[in-house]
Amino acid sequence: MSERIFFIDPTRCIHCRTCEASCASRDDHHGITMIHFTTTYPGGTSNRFAQACMHCTDPRCVRVCPVNAIPVAADGTVLGIDRDRCTGCKLCVEACPFEVPLYVESLNTVMKCDMCYDRCLGGERPLCVTACPTGALAFTSLAEAEEKRKGMILRDWTSAGEKIHTSAGLISHDDGDLFGNLLFDIADAVQGTDPSFSNADGAR
Repeated sequence: MSERIFFIDPTRCIHCRTCEASCASRDDHHGITMIHFTTTYPGGTSNRFAQACMHCTDPRCVRVCPVNAIPVAADGTVLGIDRDRCTGCKLCVEACPFEVPLYVESLNTVMKCDMCYDRCLGGERPLCVTACPTGALAFTSLAEAEEKRKGMILRDWTSAGEKIHTSAGLISHDDGDLFGNLLFDIADAVQGTDPSFSNADGAR
């Protein structure tokens, strides 16, 4: 599975939210989606496209968890929360610069995207990728993404002065102003393709 990488192409996102519905349909998600459309980064800037776990190579969520409830697979995929261990302290929620972990009060636990790890092990793609009608979410090799997608693949970031490398990537298009530099500072700006779009349900 490690040969394939999860990509987000913001300029292809049409805000149909099919990815959210497919994610929420997983039996173990209790009708809750692990994908969201409103991410407020340090500094107050926000995105307006589908956001899922970026699978950091040195994930803050894992580092701050006091009960080791967030396992990491051998290939580097940051897996879902071990609910038998999770105490609901929400330290991982506060630590993630991409606002991925979600505290679910009714379950008193945190949930997060695991990139549909079991599906991927079986040779399938994550549910959100399968459902996306425009290819805004992709699961393919780095070589294929570089060949077929225009723009720069961003996997290196900074947040609060810390350098972050992610297994997943965001595609920055050279002909747009969505992203500017290779080592992208999350605190500077992650602007969406449609500034009028907002998360209607106000979740997260």
